[in-house]
Amino acid sequence: MKHFICQGIVSVFTFFVIVVFLAMGVQAEEKDCIDVSGTWDATVEIDASNCGGSIRTARFTYELIQNGCIVTFKRKGEKDIQAEVRGNSIYWPKRKIPGRQVGSTVDLEEGVSQVSGNKATGKSHWTWTKGTNSCSGTNSWIDIKQQSEQTKMP
Repeated sequence: MKHFICQGIVSVFTFFVIVVFLAMGVQAEEKDCIDVSGTWDATVEIDASNCGGSIRTARFTYELIQNGCIVTFKRKGEKDIQAEVRGNSIYWPKRKIPGRQVGSTVDLEEGVSQVSGNKATGKSHWTWTKGTNSCSGTNSWIDIKQQSEQTKMP
């Protein structure tokens, strides 16, 4: 009888050890991330047509500095933004920025950049608010990673 109970305890213990290792493996797999560090050229289409505006295009260059799966977005004249890289995607945080009109704000929803090679594409939604007035729009982007100066072109 004692032998049967001991076997049961060992079996349950072994089961829990296997479950823990599987859970750790899944968690480690989720933390895998690609290298996106470097200088990127961005082309962003800003659709403000629901706000009485138009669709306009903005172009700029930014740098991504990566530490593990966390990246820091750096652009001259702007506050640094941290994002998370999961697999081949960059997850940009929700944030609030000042609007163009005095007293207005723009709430940027979370955005996701899908990275494939040297190209990243994505889309996010935003809401402009001033007092009790508000409207919404979208940002769509295509970013191209600049070639490193150390990379030799054929």
